[in-house]
Amino acid sequence: QQDPEAMSNNRSLGGLWPVVQRELREAARRPVNHRLRFLSALVGTLLLWKLIASSDAPANQLGGYLLSALHALVLGLIFVIVPGLTADCIAREKREGTLGLLFLTPLSAGGIVAGKALAQALRAFSLWLAVLPILTIPFLLGGTTWFDAFSALSLKFCATVLCLAAG
Repeated sequence: QQDPEAMSNNRSLGGLWPVVQRELREAARRPVNHRLRFLSALVGTLLLWKLIASSDAPANQLGGYLLSALHALVLGLIFVIVPGLTADCIAREKREGTLGLLFLTPLSAGGIVAGKALAQALRAFSLWLAVLPILTIPFLLGGTTWFDAFSALSLKFCATVLCLAAG
């Protein structure tokens, strides 16, 4: 039998990690995620080729043009994907009949929702990490400053937090 202090720690935000681990493991097992990654890499590569081929910008400003185009693309993806993923995480538990099992754990309802939100935030952060190598190309082409990159990343962070809250 657990002592009351350990049970109160499980009911607080300290018991979120098992929910986060479960959510991330469940998302990693879905085959649709693998197809989505491949398809998004293919579309991103084709779009990058199209942007560079159709650009009328001078060679020394091609990096800035490419950064703004990639930034707009990633912002659009954030606004489309992140709220949908976040809104579906609790509904999927109810659809699959596992929501009742989560309520049998020592976590409260707020703890379950906070754990799911944290897991979705980690998934959104992994989308950023996937885009990071592509965002180095504008630096290599030139015409981009660190301030441009920092302002683009801060805007993406704010958009992600806003979309997580909306979902």
